[in-house]
Amino acid sequence: MIDHARKPTPLPLHSDIEQEQPEYAAVDGLASCLPRVLTELKPQDSELIKVCDIQGMSQQEYATQHGLTLAATKSRLLRARSKLKDQLSVSCQVKLDENQQVCCFTPRKQK
Repeated sequence: MIDHARKPTPLPLHSDIEQEQPEYAAVDGLASCLPRVLTELKPQDSELIKVCDIQGMSQQEYATQHGLTLAATKSRLLRARSKLKDQLSVSCQVKLDENQQVCCFTPRKQK
């Protein structure tokens, strides 16, 4: 039973999300702001997010390649994600609803 609970569940497909949960459409659309906002972060923050969160490199592998401890990498990634969230809120004018879910934003194009 424990193994079953720990078993990773596949993420739903984009089309499945739109059909079953229309509230995710705003979050999916927010992805169009991501490339530009990533360029507005400090290069080390942007690189860490791109490599670990977008390209899927493990935090341990990143730490090893850059001569960092795993704890330092986790801390840096947490700070970089926080900066990304703040920059998305400002640059794309993200608005949250009463449940603190993304409800709308202003799209931005890549330079």
